[in-house]
Amino acid sequence: MKAGSVVLRFEAMSNAPSPSLRFEPDPSVTSATRVPTAPEFAKFDRKAGALVVNRWTYRPLRRLAGLFIPKFDTSGVQITEEPTAGRGMQIVRPDTVTGQGAVLMIHGGGYVLGTNKDILMKAVGLARESGVPVFCPGYRLGP
Repeated sequence: MKAGSVVLRFEAMSNAPSPSLRFEPDPSVTSATRVPTAPEFAKFDRKAGALVVNRWTYRPLRRLAGLFIPKFDTSGVQITEEPTAGRGMQIVRPDTVTGQGAVLMIHGGGYVLGTNKDILMKAVGLARESGVPVFCPGYRLGP
């Protein structure tokens, strides 16, 4: 079964009770190689497959998505923004602190996409459940 540039192969190991997953690179597959889309994603791929996310389309797409994403529950926490901390920081504090320490939550995106506001929903849930403050710093993205 091919998925991108990786060939997946199941192989039973002698000491393991369940099969393990091994990855073997396929050198014939490059970034220009068309790979088959999984059947469960085919319908979505036909609709959005031509959509390209890059530095010019990211912000408009993010604003557009904001119209469709439901508002999240901020009960039990206080959200403050600290604009003087580097490129800004979202601080999510639970109303009742029950733990010690804090969590530093850094958004993904490989220094190419994303902001600290993208992970705010997860930070709210984490602060509420863990009872400790969550700090979400903003940082410079790549050129």
